[in-house]
Amino acid sequence: MTKTHLTSSLIKQAYMHGYFPMPDPETQEIVWFNPDPRAIIPLDKFHVSESLRKKINRKIFTYTINQCFEKVMRHCADREETWINSEILAAFTQLHKDKLAHSVEVWQDKKLVGGVYGVFIGSAFFAESKFYLSTDASKIALYYFVENLKF
Repeated sequence: MTKTHLTSSLIKQAYMHGYFPMPDPETQEIVWFNPDPRAIIPLDKFHVSESLRKKINRKIFTYTINQCFEKVMRHCADREETWINSEILAAFTQLHKDKLAHSVEVWQDKKLVGGVYGVFIGSAFFAESKFYLSTDASKIALYYFVENLKF
């Protein structure tokens, strides 16, 4: 069996057909998943709790878009069990360079404390992973992603 090399083109085609790559936890071989049903969050139905809205309105966090994509991915991978191995990291970093993968970074006191990244194809955004180092920072990142996608 020939090992598939993850390329931007291959990943884009896979996403267009509902598939996404993940390494097998034991072999690290890339396997393709196509969940049915796929979770979908309509932008106009995205719910923000009152407590999260209050935290956002306090302006203790700032956000940026696509300023440190790879750093967001590395933070997302920094856990005991992760699907983000070096091959996934390299492939998605290339997708970012090809303007198909994006990140939102959340900052507190000039420190990266949260983020989310994913793939944007056509009119669909596929959120892949998020992280937080400060309570609710990943939720705030998702909030800002949704707000920016509405335009």
